[in-house]
Amino acid sequence: MNIEEFADIINRDIIITRYACQDNRYSVSFENCETKENEYDACLTSAHGNGKSPDEAIENYVDKIRGKFLIFNAMGGEKRREFFVPKNITRRRNERLDKIKLDR
Repeated sequence: MNIEEFADIINRDIIITRYACQDNRYSVSFENCETKENEYDACLTSAHGNGKSPDEAIENYVDKIRGKFLIFNAMGGEKRREFFVPKNITRRRNERLDKIKLDR
């Protein structure tokens, strides 16, 4: 499964941000998302993929979230959702940006 298919399954958007003032660095993450190592972990971290291109940033992000839990709206009470990222998830395989928002 690739990151686009996973985003479709969990019905979440991936945000790509380009930082022109930082040598055109790209940053990628799911919107309103934190990560944790396992279902019992109480420590949440914010993972972002970084790269010199959107594809490089996506690949970096996939490497960081693979095999972890994603927590959306962590402080949102009833809105909080948790999803496990499969260990075999891959980066996107085509140029479709249906579930990916470019934030400039």
